[in-house]
Parts: sequence; C-alpha cells; structure tokens
Amino acid sequence: MEELGRRFRWASLPLVARIARLLCKEQTLQVEYLREEVEVLRSRVPSRLRFTDEERRSLANAALAMGRKAMRAVVSIVKPDAALRWHRKLVQAKWDYPKRRDRGAGRPRKPQDVEELVCRLARENV
Repeated sequence: MEELGRRFRWASLPLVARIARLLCKEQTLQVEYLREEVEVLRSRVPSRLRFTDEERRSLANAALAMGRKAMRAVVSIVKPDAALRWHRKLVQAKWDYPKRRDRGAGRPRKPQDVEELVCRLARENV
C-alpha cells in the first residue's frame, strides 16, 4: 500500500482533479477549525444555550441535510436527537392550523341584523 502512495504522481492528474483535491483539503481544514472554535466557545458559556424557533429551525434543517451518520459525528452544540426532536416539533406546529383552532368549531355566525330578519320572517310565515 505504501508503494502505491509513493509511486502515485498527483502531477499526472488532470487540472480539474488537482483543483478538486485542493478544495477538498481546504474545506476539511476549515471544518476542523470551526469544530475547534465551537469547542472553545462552548467551554466559555457557563450554562445551557437557549435558541429561538428560527435558530432551531435552521440548525435542524442543516443537521438533517447532512444525514444521521454525519450528524452524529459533526453536531456539537446540541445532541443530534435534540435536533431531530426540534424538527419533528416544528413540522408538527406547521400543520397545527392555530388560526382555525382559535375560530372555534362550526360555521361562522351571521350578522345580528340578518339573524333578526330571518327570525321575523319565520314568525310571520307561521
């Protein structure tokens, strides 16, 4: 295996492959730096972090986009299960229809004058 690594010449690869390799290495270094930065910031925050719904939504969406396996390796601010729970609650709240619940059940009431007119016509036609 070591012989293969010594004999392989990156210079013989096409230009696109060399650029892709450099970009991948650069992105890996950036991710490692950001992980270290998060750990340093977490050590300075004494208590539990509180997130807004919008922050929870963006963190949950980003965590779900990378998949469960990668999420368990990468997510460090919250537990991966918490991100999944946030996502479930936010999706559930999206389909909750709170405006419909506030209106009450049944058909909306008619204006008072229309109701009085209908009642008067019913009494007169008996």
